[in-house]
Amino acid sequence: MNQIFKGVLSMILITLGAMILGAIIISNSDAEKAKKFHNDIVQEIESGNMSDTVINSCISTAADKGYELSVEKISDSTGKTVMCEVVLNYDYSIPFLNVISNHECRGISR
Repeated sequence: MNQIFKGVLSMILITLGAMILGAIIISNSDAEKAKKFHNDIVQEIESGNMSDTVINSCISTAADKGYELSVEKISDSTGKTVMCEVVLNYDYSIPFLNVISNHECRGISR
């Protein structure tokens, strides 16, 4: 009888551990997708020469994907935009453990 209890408990703990590790792996994959999206946005803003239409398009694309994107233009003394600070906010969540935290990626487009 004791062996049956130990065997069932071991299987339950192994299953629970596998589910937790799976949830962490999925959450990490989502965070990597957000970081890749941020890098793509920075490159797209650089390619678009920091124009307002490109920035607005990137902001709407980020909103469609569930991210919050903010872009701050930095100008030189003549008023020309020389770089943009790009900040992407995303939620890092592990639903199985009911953990949700807000993370952000920062980058500069030149």
